[in-house]
Amino acid sequence: RDGLKATEDAGGWPIIYTGNWFWNWWRSDLGRAPDFSNQPSWIAVYNGRPDLNVVPAPGLGTMRIHQYRGSTQAYGTTVDFNVAHKGWMDLARQRFSKPAPTPVPTPKPSPIEEDIMGKIADSMKATGLEIERQMAAATKGAKGDRGATGATGPMGPAGGGTPAPSPAPTGKTHTVVPGDSLGAVALKYKSGWPSGMNLWGLDGAAAKLASYNGIDVNGTLHKGQVLRIPW
Repeated sequence: RDGLKATEDAGGWPIIYTGNWFWNWWRSDLGRAPDFSNQPSWIAVYNGRPDLNVVPAPGLGTMRIHQYRGSTQAYGTTVDFNVAHKGWMDLARQRFSKPAPTPVPTPKPSPIEEDIMGKIADSMKATGLEIERQMAAATKGAKGDRGATGATGPMGPAGGGTPAPSPAPTGKTHTVVPGDSLGAVALKYKSGWPSGMNLWGLDGAAAKLASYNGIDVNGTLHKGQVLRIPW
């Protein structure tokens, strides 16, 4: 009975399946006839007659399906043959038939994640390029200076065409040794710097030393290289 209730609770329609011979043995063993007369019956009575003219055993309800032949070879396999009450089967179909679901309109697809990320990347790239452009404009005249003939020097592409006056030759020279740099060499001769000169910057001592020798202020010095000292 628990199984019948569970089937009903799940929305099913329970039916008692058994055979008269088995049912009679069971009620004899129990010493009583269980009462399932309120449930429809599916009874196996292998009399070979496809009809419902079978009397259910005591305790069984109205027979709705008769299994009249069992374990029969047909259709390439072993099957049982049944005959059912058409009215009851129609009622069962109506009970469990569900209308076709109403089609749900497909929503308009939104941009996929890859499209969104691509747009973000494009926006970030454009922002970065604009920042670079503004930085380049703000540092014009300072960034990339490489002396009088450099990119922003007076004799370079952005210059005014008038080079700064070269300092008077002093006759001093310095031979490069391992570990030397323009800054280190300039500091060695700091005593000759003009008043107010700094080491770095466009007009710094290192830049003047590089310009005086026609070399890149960021270049590498080589052992044995001779530098002319402008101070």
